[in-house]
Amino acid sequence: KIEGTLCPVCMQKLDEHYTNEEGVVQWHEVPVEAVKISEQRRNCIGTFQPSDPKSQDITELIGRVDMTKMARHGETDPRAYKFDGELQVANGGMIEYIEILKADTKFHYVLITAAQEQVIKAPGFPQMYIDTLILSHTNQTEFDSFKSDKKNEALHDRMYKVLVPWNLRVDDEIKIYQKMINESDFRDIHIAPGTLRVAAEFAILSRLIKSTKVSNKITKMKLYNGEI
Repeated sequence: KIEGTLCPVCMQKLDEHYTNEEGVVQWHEVPVEAVKISEQRRNCIGTFQPSDPKSQDITELIGRVDMTKMARHGETDPRAYKFDGELQVANGGMIEYIEILKADTKFHYVLITAAQEQVIKAPGFPQMYIDTLILSHTNQTEFDSFKSDKKNEALHDRMYKVLVPWNLRVDDEIKIYQKMINESDFRDIHIAPGTLRVAAEFAILSRLIKSTKVSNKITKMKLYNGEI
């Protein structure tokens, strides 16, 4: 079962090559290609990172006109448009919207229909169906400011907030460092005993705040770690 609608390129190929004179699609003749999810090959995983709003435009998300083919095919012909925007690349997978609230608001509007109706609009073409997970992240201060602005209600209502607090356990922090080392190029290099624990304790102490119930941060750190 096909959910939604085909993209303009696939629809054109279906009409020209796989539809008979009676208008019936010959589905048994349509070739099927298996696609492996890969961020490096831009298959099913897209990434959007905000930059200078004066030089960055919406084409990074929804694609752009191919000027080399427009004269031959016309502006509204699917063959003259590059459907290579990050949202189109992410179709069937997910898109990582890095620091979403640092992006200009014009890049938020396209997410409203993408999140609720699962469609995006490219100039000169009908709305295109997309099936993708939109994953974004930001910090608490920016999110609170965004949430308090009533202009953002449409997008805020379509968000599912997942809080990711700081880790406050030394043992868990050490496990994070060990995982990073095991996946790095220096995993076979000797590290002096206690190095990771000292680094983990320093990191945890920098995240703790003073408490009236505990005399100092070191004691508080040990309490969180289950040592006391």
